[in-house]
Amino acid sequence: MTAQTPHRSDGKGEALAPATAGQLEAGEKVTIDVIARRHWNNTGLHVTAGQRYQLAARGTWVDLYIPCGASGYQSPGWLLRGPLGLATRFMQGLRRVPESNWFVLVGAVRTPGDCQYFVASSSREARMPTSGQLAFFANDVPGFYWNNLGSIRLEITRLS
Repeated sequence: MTAQTPHRSDGKGEALAPATAGQLEAGEKVTIDVIARRHWNNTGLHVTAGQRYQLAARGTWVDLYIPCGASGYQSPGWLLRGPLGLATRFMQGLRRVPESNWFVLVGAVRTPGDCQYFVASSSREARMPTSGQLAFFANDVPGFYWNNLGSIRLEITRLS
């Protein structure tokens, strides 16, 4: 699936101008495709610390051969045993957000020289931790995005 240009909505189903490097007003929403192979999926949105957003994700993406939704998955038990166990536990620690599931949808507020992450998962309300550019990604090990497939459709609605 290819990325689509994010479009704003007035919340009543009416499409507004494409969302490019701007802010949403309260009640406006934008829908984007978060591509599993991309290290960063930039939304074109600038967020301000303290703003609240509703995030709703749907769809399936694939990590090598493991399909999952935006909530991601835990390491399969068989991978934690035997000779592969040590390597799997080591790789878990290399994920971009090591304490979270493989392939969970993660949000990031990016500023020059800094980035603050938050787990978006499949549905949640999120308060922006800082001001900056909003991006999303599948939680994976840097350098291993080449084996990812698919995308998640994410609806971002500004609440306040």
